[in-house]
Amino acid sequence: MSRFLNSGFLVAVLALGAALHAASWAQEARGPVTVTFSEQANRHPVSGFGGEWDPHFWTERNGRRGCDEAAWRTLMDRIRGMGVSRVRTAVLPDWYEPENDNADPGVADGAAFTWDSEQMRSLRRQLDFCQESGIRVTLTWWCAPARVAGGKPYWLGFAGSKQWCSAPNDAAECAENVAAVLRHLVADKGYACIDAFTFMNEPDWTYLNDENRVDFGHYAEVCRAIHARLVREGLRDRLELDLADDSGHRGWLQQTAAALGGVSDRLNAHSYVFSCEDPGYAPAMRAWVRDRVVGCGDLPFCVNELGTRHVQGAYTATDIETFERGFCVAQFALLGLNEGMTGALFWGLHDQYYYDGNPEDGSNGGLMKTNLMAYADEAWRMRPSGEAWSLVCRGAPRGARAHPGVSDDPEVDGVALVPPDGGGVNLLLVNRADAARKVTLRGIPAGAVPLEKAEVSAFGRNGASGPETRAWTETTGCELPPETFLLARLSGPKQ
Repeated sequence: MSRFLNSGFLVAVLALGAALHAASWAQEARGPVTVTFSEQANRHPVSGFGGEWDPHFWTERNGRRGCDEAAWRTLMDRIRGMGVSRVRTAVLPDWYEPENDNADPGVADGAAFTWDSEQMRSLRRQLDFCQESGIRVTLTWWCAPARVAGGKPYWLGFAGSKQWCSAPNDAAECAENVAAVLRHLVADKGYACIDAFTFMNEPDWTYLNDENRVDFGHYAEVCRAIHARLVREGLRDRLELDLADDSGHRGWLQQTAAALGGVSDRLNAHSYVFSCEDPGYAPAMRAWVRDRVVGCGDLPFCVNELGTRHVQGAYTATDIETFERGFCVAQFALLGLNEGMTGALFWGLHDQYYYDGNPEDGSNGGLMKTNLMAYADEAWRMRPSGEAWSLVCRGAPRGARAHPGVSDDPEVDGVALVPPDGGGVNLLLVNRADAARKVTLRGIPAGAVPLEKAEVSAFGRNGASGPETRAWTETTGCELPPETFLLARLSGPKQ
């Protein structure tokens, strides 16, 4: 985290009349850029920014590679420091119901569930931290495995699936299984941090039946069965159903919105679409989000998996150590907020082993290397994407109200966010140009008190810098260095 303390880079970031880049300004004869923030906030508050955090830390395969109590404490400090307010966490039915509890899906046999399995213990340790830290959890029922250890067909899955995952083969049994894990975690264990539930990861390609085909009608049937079972058990009003979870198949999101609008509380999609290498990527991001926000109608829209298009299989990102990766996803968050998106979750928070395999198997032997932080053997080193994403997480806390910004320069954008406790405002600003831009800010929502100071952090090609505190007045503008993403946290006098 030491790179966050480099204040030298920040000297040029926020100061009216700063002399840095004066030669460039003289050559371009460019006037100030104006960003004007809407008086009206977005319809839906921020649902949270953070990342995928699957519960594998406290498993034997990671434990023998250095994931111990000391490593856990270091990782928890990293996550707190990033300002993560939401995580998405997988749960699989075979972790707690390896065999069918009984033949009656209407009555669960509590003694037949394996709540003390290794994966469930690891999940609860993770939930303990989220509960203590105020981090909300979107629990995601990943799939029904087609087969389990030894190639044995899983009782709730379709053995005909050509993938490792499948759709559940029985709606009532699936609803019982879902209700059981939610009752165990939310009601019995008291994990109020779980406030959202997603049924199936990327069902537009993983919801496979015995014919190895995706069946949306069956998906909708199971979603309704889960909804009804949660109502029956008094759990439905304790969490939101966050459905669709499509991998990029826009039609799936539209079908879900149309068929399950009365069941779902919000909808989400995944994005591994964009790269700073692509001409016109910023307007393309805006259009991608805008199209989905409109398609969701009255329901909030969020992105529950976010990365760049530079992926190689599921386990490797080829741009993992680059400035461009961080710059891309941070802009996606800013531009998405301006288009009405409520949140985004990066895949994922940190490297970890999902399975034990051959390092030459094309998936790093099970080490997921697509994440904001490296593995335990590097003390969870923050990658450039983590440095950039931390500014987003700290600037857009859960419950904040986003005021979209309109810029008169195609290379500059901004959004203003009023935190839920009021009393100030956070600005996320970006300059994509290869020259500095002087920016005038109009319509900043001041919150409950006059603004007096700015705490500024930035991410650029030289890494991350800040926070640095500067005076702030109504006439203060800012200078954005080239290719820089900036967080300015404006506050008033202490009450």
